[in-house]
Amino acid sequence: MLNQYHDLQYINADKFSHIAMPAWDNNINLDSPATSAMIDFRLRPMSYVSPAVPVDEAKHLMDLSHVNLQFVIDEGVYQGIVSLRYLQSRKVMVKMQELGVKREEITVGDVMLPKSRAHALCYDAVKNARIGDVLHTLKSLGETYVIVVDRDEDDADIVGIISAIDIAQVLNVPFELFQSEKTFLSLVKILNRNA
Repeated sequence: MLNQYHDLQYINADKFSHIAMPAWDNNINLDSPATSAMIDFRLRPMSYVSPAVPVDEAKHLMDLSHVNLQFVIDEGVYQGIVSLRYLQSRKVMVKMQELGVKREEITVGDVMLPKSRAHALCYDAVKNARIGDVLHTLKSLGETYVIVVDRDEDDADIVGIISAIDIAQVLNVPFELFQSEKTFLSLVKILNRNA
């Protein structure tokens, strides 16, 4: 079966110790293209979780993966988004009281932002926008992230996401400073100071 193929030239890997990491452009600012702050799922797979996963397990997995957001997917269908912020918020306690259950019984599906309440931007708008435009949009929406779709049609594909947390990291705003901010307006002030 493999007779028509050949070995590639290989070398021993014991002499290699450094892993190439993506480097952010140090010149990124609020006037930079919005695509520079977008996680493009056509280039990098999205992180997702089932709605049936308990919240503490999802938080643990997100911590291990170093992600702040995960898409909630059930049988291959997008259901919503859950953020680390949701999993660490009062939302879990409120849901426990509302359902009359223990914390370990609360699932991602109980606390996620359902797709009916999420917002999206078309990729064409994003590719012609600046980071500042996206931040302005996020502020208007009162959200910290927005989904990016390939077109404004019912059968559109989700191709990416833009997050204020990612923008803060791209603009080199210290994460600790970002975490201490309570409102989106104060985040924007920090980003404007550091841009």
